[in-house]
Amino acid sequence: MRKAHLTLLSCLFLLDCFNVVYIFSQSQIIEKLITQYHSTVPDQRLEAAILLAKHYIIINMDSATFYLKKAEEFLSESTPNELKADFLRVQGDITLTMGYQKPALHYLDSAEKLYQKCVRTDNIQIKMGNLYNTRGNVYQQMSDWEKALFNYLEALKLYEKTNFTKGIYGAYSNISWINYRKQFYPDAFMYAHKALYLQQSQQDSVGISKTLNNLGIYHAENKNYDSAVYYFERSIQIRERLNLKGELLYSYNNLGGVYTLMQKHNLALKEYQKGLKISEEFDRPDNIAHCYGNIGKTYEDMGNYALAKEYYEKYRQITEKYQLRDLLSNAYLGLANLYQKAGNWKLAYEYLDQHVQLNDSLLNKENITAMTEMQTKYETEKKEQENKILTQSNRIKDLEIQKKQAVIRWQIILFSLSTLILGLSGYVLYIHQRQKLKQRSEQEKYKAMLLAEEQERMRIAQELHDGIGQVLSTTKLILSSTQEQLTDPNLLEYPMQLLDNACQEVRNISHNLAPAAFMRGGLLPAIEELVAQINASHKITVRLNKVDIPQTNSKEEIILYRVIQEVLNNMVKHAQATQIDIDIRVEDDKLVFCIKDDGKGFDVTQIQNSKGMGWKSILSRVGLLNAKLSIDSRIGKGTTVQINVQI
Repeated sequence: MRKAHLTLLSCLFLLDCFNVVYIFSQSQIIEKLITQYHSTVPDQRLEAAILLAKHYIIINMDSATFYLKKAEEFLSESTPNELKADFLRVQGDITLTMGYQKPALHYLDSAEKLYQKCVRTDNIQIKMGNLYNTRGNVYQQMSDWEKALFNYLEALKLYEKTNFTKGIYGAYSNISWINYRKQFYPDAFMYAHKALYLQQSQQDSVGISKTLNNLGIYHAENKNYDSAVYYFERSIQIRERLNLKGELLYSYNNLGGVYTLMQKHNLALKEYQKGLKISEEFDRPDNIAHCYGNIGKTYEDMGNYALAKEYYEKYRQITEKYQLRDLLSNAYLGLANLYQKAGNWKLAYEYLDQHVQLNDSLLNKENITAMTEMQTKYETEKKEQENKILTQSNRIKDLEIQKKQAVIRWQIILFSLSTLILGLSGYVLYIHQRQKLKQRSEQEKYKAMLLAEEQERMRIAQELHDGIGQVLSTTKLILSSTQEQLTDPNLLEYPMQLLDNACQEVRNISHNLAPAAFMRGGLLPAIEELVAQINASHKITVRLNKVDIPQTNSKEEIILYRVIQEVLNNMVKHAQATQIDIDIRVEDDKLVFCIKDDGKGFDVTQIQNSKGMGWKSILSRVGLLNAKLSIDSRIGKGTTVQINVQI
């Protein structure tokens, strides 16, 4: 059966995207660049400031922004296009590192236009490759995997064309991650190990640490936790040795995530706090949000709901402040789960509703963005085609120009009609898909509420049995002992009778809320107990023919039990039957429940017009199970109800 309930907020692993840097002699390079920075030649000072800003990104963000600001001061109208493009590319890289994706794209697009004006030397092509690589990182953060992969592949082409080894294994590492997110696991591991092999051959410690970190993520999400810890710890050792604080915040958070999955909560909190400290030092809102979410989840798993609520609220506040909408959706879901566990169903439902609405709006936003991009691409291609036609028209006669223009006009008309038809079809499909998603979301919310109701019924039933039931039993025992010591034992006969009635009433209420047999043994024992109760009334005979059934999801079993219980109640109350047969069997991959009575039957077409809650409850619960319900009934011929449930 398909599970559908409040999804727990899982630990958030943070990917290391690969940017091409030169770390193996980092301190020596920085010393040389600082010397160049004090040069009297303006362009040399500008180049040094740009490279210093680039190198400091993963070491000290304050220094990176300082040198970027200085580089901006050195820019002038006479600055070569290549240096202007270098400045914009590094500005995009720093902006992305600070968590602002859209401004980063703006700077990178501007840099690309300037590089295209330069002579295509190997150096320019490598810089273009670096730009594509960084742009791929932007789209990766925006979860646009197709655009991310396109940019990484473009970068790889340029790196291979210029034999730039560092760029090649950087692209391998990023392509590996995209394949992993697209669930192409063999390709993901293949590209990761290809990157690691080249990095080790080049003794690139930073690159090795990034690939080790990503391999740790792959193993963690495949539940190979010991291997994940091994790769994360190797990555951390390298980064601590090189004092790469900007990279360490990823490693600490990821190692904490594995410890959370291994139920080692104290170790997880220690790593998350390390990551949070660095994130706050670098003032990275998205990484701070990740840390808040993971710390809140860990406290929730530890049962410390007060601290969990504190960090989930911080998670919500920072994601709302910086409009990190995908993370804000996770924050709402975390709070919904927390309030569900605390028994506050009103707030749990409110936050779950906000989570669903935000996901819906994100889906709309993605569709609108995709449509805009397709339109832009179409207009660009159309303009290129028109320019090509214009160039050719200068070489032919006026008559040929007129003929070609006429052909072009017809092509445009036909293309416009085709585009219009495709656009209308796409819009109709979009509306249909959105309605399906909305309907599915409503169904998920209803099922969550229904399961919550059943959990509350079970909890109350357990408390009645273990609490009030035990108190009444103990009281009866004490009165029995006292009765033996009285000169007139009949004095307590009536109170003892009242106690017996109270005990029986508590048992009846507890059983109605949640059958004891279900709580002890599951679905089949509960059905057997229900049949025994009906037979005990001697009003109708119920025969049960069953086989051993495979164990299924307990939360969905209680819904199935309620369906069977409601069908039997309808037959007992309304069918005027003398016998009911229940047949439980397994057919292929389906569990089949066939319930048949010899009663008066009814007109099944009237079910939809029924004013009672019985059939409405049965139909809605069967829908939640994705089961198939068939009803065969005729006046005077009895009724057969069959339920097929996917195992």
